[in-house]
Amino acid sequence: MGLVGALYNFTLIGTQKLYRKLPIPMWMRIVIPFICAAGIGFFLPEIMGGGHDVIEALHAGEYTLGFMVVLLIGKFLFSMVSYSSGAPGGIFFPLLVIGSLTGGIVGKLLIAPLGLDEAFLVNFMLLGMVGMFAGVVRAPVTGIVLVTEMSGSLTQLAGLTIVAATASIVADYLKSEPIYESLLKSMQGIEKAPECAHEEHHVIEIPVSLSSPLSDVMVRDITWPENCLVISILRGGRDRAEIPKGDTVIRAGDTVFLACPADMEPKLRNNFLENFS
Repeated sequence: MGLVGALYNFTLIGTQKLYRKLPIPMWMRIVIPFICAAGIGFFLPEIMGGGHDVIEALHAGEYTLGFMVVLLIGKFLFSMVSYSSGAPGGIFFPLLVIGSLTGGIVGKLLIAPLGLDEAFLVNFMLLGMVGMFAGVVRAPVTGIVLVTEMSGSLTQLAGLTIVAATASIVADYLKSEPIYESLLKSMQGIEKAPECAHEEHHVIEIPVSLSSPLSDVMVRDITWPENCLVISILRGGRDRAEIPKGDTVIRAGDTVFLACPADMEPKLRNNFLENFS
């Protein structure tokens, strides 16, 4: 369930990014799930709505294994298309239904080989719900309490705890952030910071002479080493450094300050002092 939860999170954030790339106004994005809903409502109405009827039908054993797989894929994709469009709604009920369907599918596959009674299908559904909630939201205790209240019994508490903890650990191992944290960052326009942002950086001072290849060249026209950044230029004869722009021209007599990863400093320092000073 941790794997399914991580897939849900990655797909949801990816679908939001895809929507933002579409060359259409915001209001037209909301039209997309409405058009999808028209077709889905006609051919597969079980995917529509909150999913309470689907869970009831699963409990009653009305669905075949193949139809459950179709519902799972359809509900998963429709949840992505609907929520990512910005249309009013949420992911709480869809993720519980997806968890219930996943648990039901696993139950259908295991009940006969293990010689279990069909009545145990509901147990797999509950385990799927709590595993999906823990894998997506990363709140295992909340998921355990929620599903326990929904079942109205404490007999499943041990199993729910094991599945919730396992799903949360697996999702963490797959580097999947809790969905609401990811959605908040997406709303704020915060992207994942590059790994180099967390490295220790050193600053190299590069004096520019008349014969230097850097002399009389714009900053943007120079091929700087990867993961390095020109942070300032001290003009000759001045006591203050200036923040360079792309069109800033480096002059003879300047001192260029270049930030680079600590492990690259010795090699870069020797290279610049020998070839660019």
